[in-house]
Amino acid sequence: MERRNLLLVPAFIILAIAVLISQASAASDTVTNTAANTTANSSSGSPATGSPGRSMPPDMNKMKLTTAADRQAAADRAKTAGLGSSQSLVGSMPTVAAALSSPDYFGNTPNYANSPLPVLYPSHDYFWTWYDSVATKNWVIMADPAGCTNRNLGLSIFGSPQTLPNAFGLGAGVIPGGKSLPYTAPGLLGGPVKASTLTGGEAVVSQRSLWKGGNSLEEVLGTDSTKLSDHYYWTWYDNKSPGMYDWVMISNPSANTIYYRIKVAGSVPGAGQTLEGAAEDTILTGASKNARFNLKSGPVEVETFSDAARTIPTEAIASQRVLTNMGTASEAFNEVPGIPAIDLTNDYLWTWYDNVSAGAYDWVMIANPNPYAINYRITVKGAVPGQMIEGDATGTIPQDSNVTPRIKNVLDGPVEVKTCKLAFVGDTCPDGNTTDGKSIASQRTLWGPSFEEVPGYPRTALTSDYHWTWYDQADAGTYDWVHIINTDSVQVNYRITVGGSAPSPVVEGSASSTIAVDGLVHPRFLKRGGPVEVKACKAAFNPGGSCSDPTPAKVMTSQRVLWHGYFNEVLGTKLN
Repeated sequence: MERRNLLLVPAFIILAIAVLISQASAASDTVTNTAANTTANSSSGSPATGSPGRSMPPDMNKMKLTTAADRQAAADRAKTAGLGSSQSLVGSMPTVAAALSSPDYFGNTPNYANSPLPVLYPSHDYFWTWYDSVATKNWVIMADPAGCTNRNLGLSIFGSPQTLPNAFGLGAGVIPGGKSLPYTAPGLLGGPVKASTLTGGEAVVSQRSLWKGGNSLEEVLGTDSTKLSDHYYWTWYDNKSPGMYDWVMISNPSANTIYYRIKVAGSVPGAGQTLEGAAEDTILTGASKNARFNLKSGPVEVETFSDAARTIPTEAIASQRVLTNMGTASEAFNEVPGIPAIDLTNDYLWTWYDNVSAGAYDWVMIANPNPYAINYRITVKGAVPGQMIEGDATGTIPQDSNVTPRIKNVLDGPVEVKTCKLAFVGDTCPDGNTTDGKSIASQRTLWGPSFEEVPGYPRTALTSDYHWTWYDQADAGTYDWVHIINTDSVQVNYRITVGGSAPSPVVEGSASSTIAVDGLVHPRFLKRGGPVEVKACKAAFNPGGSCSDPTPAKVMTSQRVLWHGYFNEVLGTKLN
């Protein structure tokens, strides 16, 4: 009996000590939480540091208190790695423990399995098939639209991460709203190219190339990752005209091998028609391939797959890269990204048409990718042209074929192409939808020694706000017009900014004014820089630049540039 009592005493003492330790720990935690909350409430310029919200791993043998400092350190590491958070990771967890009367074993989340994870910004990626800073002066220009927060940018070329400059004193590759960051990597040649906004949000990105150091200017917008496709189209292919070299370029941005197929006018080119590469081949991850054929026809089609049998579609990047006047002093470069099949429609627009200026030859190209014939109708400023140099302004296009009309004595805009499965009734397609009679449309222009191709802009994609990375009217021999057409049913107001402010001095037109229905303006400014933004409004703009009418105006925009006699046109970027 005495021996049994002696055993009970040590057990009682041990239990009492355990209770005291538990109470002391709880008191310590209360002090820590109160101090953290006090710090958060007294600091206006730093992330909130409320309740540390302890999170316990499911393995109870590895219990560890996660403090506010731990959470903030994790947030800092994520930011350094380019993974920003939409809010401070510290103190951002919803407080539910008190409502559920749960013990504070898991911080303010009673069940570890249901504990919310940190919300991280996904990167936003943009792609090109190729980069060439050997034969050309090649810049990747990345711009943060005015009014946006700082963007942390990243760039890789042919799988090689680039070290971007600390151009604005905010850190390497960090760019503030209303600024543009040009970057070049001399001597680098390869693809694909990927630009990223590492802390999320959209940017405006493009490649600007001066072929052979300055012969011709070409600007190509980056393909948004949300627009990548497994199926691309172009209106035309030409490797037969004198001095024309035409490469179909395909790049693989994925982590797996892809398999591609190229068709011209509905058929896969044979070995006897292939000059370089192959019409069907594989591309390893992070690589690019090109093909060239002894053909002059259209439409052109690229499909990409994840299996050798070519039955499972997978996304890739595709473009046509063309050299004109090959082997002469007037050699010029043009590139046009493929049009995703999902973006095909039956109503396209361009800001301008010019078959009048000296040395200008302008074709409106329309191709039919459907398994049936379609009807087409071309108008300039709302009217069917009365005189043609080549082809007809209205007609029919057979399956897997195209038309290449050229209009006489026209220097004006806008230009519109409509296509329809049935015959038009006046200007109206009786199909009543956009799923039938889809087409591929572009303008192909010879201007002096240069060649330029511009895809038609779908009417369904029109908006009131457009962006470019750069504007340059400061260099001698350069003319840079910002074209804006009013496709709305009412007069609209417009406003142009460069680098976040109104450009000046004005060389032609105005940086802000009104445009009548079906009207067009094309101002110029003695300015170099970026980014460029065009906003349109159905009413007057507010003093801060916002539109006083919440209903978006519908306009279309492009920059048309003459660089020492070479022509380039780039459509405005619409942000999502």
